[in-house]
Amino acid sequence: MIRLGLCFFFFVVFSCFAAEQTRLPLNDYFAETWNTRSGLPHNSINSVVQTNDGYVWIATWEGLARFNGREFKLFTRTEITGLPDSGLRSLAPQADGGLYIVGARGGSVIYIKGNGMPSQMRLRW
Repeated sequence: MIRLGLCFFFFVVFSCFAAEQTRLPLNDYFAETWNTRSGLPHNSINSVVQTNDGYVWIATWEGLARFNGREFKLFTRTEITGLPDSGLRSLAPQADGGLYIVGARGGSVIYIKGNGMPSQMRLRW
Protein backbone atom coordinates (compact mmCIF):
# COMPACT_ATOMS: atom_id res chain seq x y z
CA MET A 1 0.00 0.00 0.00
CA ILE A 2 2.87 2.34 0.77
CA ARG A 3 4.42 1.60 -2.64
CA LEU A 4 1.17 2.49 -4.37
CA GLY A 5 0.97 5.73 -2.40
CA LEU A 6 4.58 6.62 -3.26
CA CYS A 7 3.99 5.88 -6.95
CA PHE A 8 0.93 8.10 -6.93
CA PHE A 9 2.82 10.87 -5.13
CA PHE A 10 5.74 10.80 -7.61
CA PHE A 11 3.32 10.71 -10.54
CA VAL A 12 1.56 13.85 -9.30
CA VAL A 13 4.82 15.68 -8.54
CA PHE A 14 6.41 14.88 -11.90
CA SER A 15 3.19 15.69 -13.78
CA CYS A 16 3.04 19.13 -12.16
CA PHE A 17 6.72 19.71 -12.87
CA ALA A 18 6.30 18.73 -16.55
CA ALA A 19 3.28 21.02 -16.93
CA GLU A 20 5.25 23.97 -15.57
CA GLN A 21 8.11 23.32 -18.00
CA THR A 22 5.87 23.43 -21.10
CA ARG A 23 4.47 26.91 -20.43
CA LEU A 24 6.26 29.66 -22.28
CA PRO A 25 6.27 33.28 -21.19
CA LEU A 26 4.41 35.71 -23.46
CA ASN A 27 7.63 37.36 -24.63
CA ASP A 28 8.58 34.05 -26.32
CA TYR A 29 5.68 34.51 -28.77
CA PHE A 30 5.42 37.02 -31.59
CA ALA A 31 2.64 38.65 -33.55
CA GLU A 32 2.73 39.10 -37.30
CA THR A 33 0.45 41.28 -39.41
CA TRP A 34 -0.44 40.29 -42.97
CA ASN A 35 -1.82 42.76 -45.51
CA THR A 36 -1.56 43.58 -49.21
CA ARG A 37 2.07 44.61 -48.76
CA SER A 38 2.76 41.09 -47.46
CA GLY A 39 1.10 39.54 -50.52
CA LEU A 40 -2.59 39.21 -49.64
CA PRO A 41 -5.08 40.16 -52.37
CA HIS A 42 -7.13 42.32 -49.94
CA ASN A 43 -6.71 43.69 -46.42
CA SER A 44 -10.08 42.37 -45.19
CA ILE A 45 -9.83 38.72 -44.15
CA ASN A 46 -13.05 36.72 -43.90
CA SER A 47 -11.71 33.30 -42.94
CA VAL A 48 -8.41 31.64 -41.98
CA VAL A 49 -7.90 27.87 -41.79
CA GLN A 50 -5.01 25.43 -41.86
CA THR A 51 -5.21 22.18 -43.82
CA ASN A 52 -3.54 19.01 -42.65
CA ASP A 53 -0.67 19.48 -45.12
CA GLY A 54 0.40 22.59 -43.17
CA TYR A 55 -0.76 25.34 -45.52
CA VAL A 56 -2.64 28.32 -44.09
CA TRP A 57 -5.52 29.39 -46.36
CA ILE A 58 -6.98 32.90 -46.20
CA ALA A 59 -10.28 33.99 -47.77
CA THR A 60 -10.50 37.69 -48.68
CA TRP A 61 -12.83 39.91 -50.72
CA GLU A 62 -10.46 39.69 -53.69
CA GLY A 63 -9.62 35.99 -53.73
CA LEU A 64 -7.96 33.11 -51.94
CA ALA A 65 -4.38 33.09 -50.62
CA ARG A 66 -2.30 30.10 -49.54
CA PHE A 67 0.55 30.74 -47.10
CA ASN A 68 3.41 28.27 -46.79
CA GLY A 69 5.16 30.05 -43.92
CA ARG A 70 7.21 32.36 -46.14
CA GLU A 71 5.10 33.65 -49.02
CA PHE A 72 1.56 33.82 -50.35
CA LYS A 73 0.27 32.12 -53.50
CA LEU A 74 -2.87 33.81 -54.80
CA PHE A 75 -5.87 32.06 -56.31
CA THR A 76 -8.35 34.42 -57.98
CA ARG A 77 -11.11 33.93 -60.54
CA THR A 78 -8.67 34.68 -63.35
CA GLU A 79 -6.47 31.73 -62.37
CA ILE A 80 -9.25 29.38 -61.24
CA THR A 81 -12.49 29.67 -63.17
CA GLY A 82 -14.33 27.40 -60.71
CA LEU A 83 -14.30 29.88 -57.84
CA PRO A 84 -17.86 30.97 -57.03
CA ASP A 85 -16.99 34.64 -56.59
CA SER A 86 -14.03 37.00 -56.27
CA GLY A 87 -15.13 37.72 -52.72
CA LEU A 88 -14.86 34.64 -50.54
CA ARG A 89 -16.76 34.30 -47.29
CA SER A 90 -15.72 31.07 -45.61
CA LEU A 91 -13.26 28.17 -45.70
CA ALA A 92 -13.51 24.71 -44.15
CA PRO A 93 -10.68 22.16 -44.21
CA GLN A 94 -11.57 18.51 -44.82
CA ALA A 95 -9.98 15.42 -43.29
CA ASP A 96 -8.79 14.18 -46.70
CA GLY A 97 -6.81 17.39 -47.33
CA GLY A 98 -9.53 19.10 -49.35
CA LEU A 99 -10.77 22.60 -48.71
CA TYR A 100 -14.36 23.84 -49.02
CA ILE A 101 -14.52 27.41 -50.33
CA VAL A 102 -17.74 29.43 -50.01
CA GLY A 103 -18.34 32.57 -52.07
CA ALA A 104 -19.78 35.80 -50.69
CA ARG A 105 -22.89 35.54 -52.87
CA GLY A 106 -23.44 31.81 -52.50
CA GLY A 107 -21.99 28.83 -54.27
CA SER A 108 -19.22 26.64 -53.02
CA VAL A 109 -16.23 24.81 -54.42
CA ILE A 110 -14.09 22.04 -53.04
CA TYR A 111 -10.36 22.19 -53.59
CA ILE A 112 -9.02 18.67 -54.03
CA LYS A 113 -5.51 18.14 -52.69
CA GLY A 114 -3.22 17.99 -55.69
CA ASN A 115 -0.86 20.10 -57.72
CA GLY A 116 -2.89 23.30 -57.28
CA MET A 117 -3.90 23.56 -60.93
CA PRO A 118 -7.41 24.74 -61.89
CA SER A 119 -8.32 21.17 -62.86
CA GLN A 120 -8.12 20.34 -59.16
CA MET A 121 -11.21 22.47 -58.45
CA ARG A 122 -14.63 20.84 -58.48
CA LEU A 123 -17.92 22.71 -58.25
CA ARG A 124 -20.39 21.81 -55.50
CA TRP A 125 -23.78 23.49 -55.49
